[in-house]
Amino acid sequence: MAAAISTLSILFMVWTIKAVDGAGIGISYGRAASNLPPPVQVAQVLAHSTTFDCVKLFDADPATVQAFANTYLAVDVTVPNDFVANLTDLRFAHKWVRTNIVPRVDDTNNARIFVGTEVISTANRSLVSSLVPAMQNLHTVLTSLSLQHRIKVASPQSLGVLSTSNPPSTGKFREGRVAEVMRPLRSFLRATGSPFTVNAHPFF
Repeated sequence: MAAAISTLSILFMVWTIKAVDGAGIGISYGRAASNLPPPVQVAQVLAHSTTFDCVKLFDADPATVQAFANTYLAVDVTVPNDFVANLTDLRFAHKWVRTNIVPRVDDTNNARIFVGTEVISTANRSLVSSLVPAMQNLHTVLTSLSLQHRIKVASPQSLGVLSTSNPPSTGKFREGRVAEVMRPLRSFLRATGSPFTVNAHPFF
């Protein structure tokens, strides 16, 4: 088991994320490497040999999500940036949820759907303008399935959306394009009781 944990220390991103409800600490599980242990082994080590209670996935790979079934771990899945624009079509949003969430909703503790990664900081205007409509469609689908209270829709942003961040008490969002998206994003998060999340990287 010690060897497995040692292997996992290489697998996981070095930063951790605090669970939204304040209950504990989560970890980001990346799989962009070779010779990795299978997801089932990773899930068992996290569930039984660590104090983590939340895991963030960078996609919604069915086999990886299934590996965390019947564990206490809350699982956050991510819609990659390439699919965000597609979610502005409500039919596609229905298909995505029914494919990636519904089949495992009874045995997996899905907690959040993260829409994209640091979308507002990209230079892709089409992607940025698609963000909030995509989130709204996912929430609409979850509501139609009575899952809106259990699974929240959010979108992690870069600290680059802030014009001032030091000291933290002076923090405020950038004006211009960032503000144009941030206002409806915050309104959506407030209306749905979803968290505002930030990727705060200690170092690269």
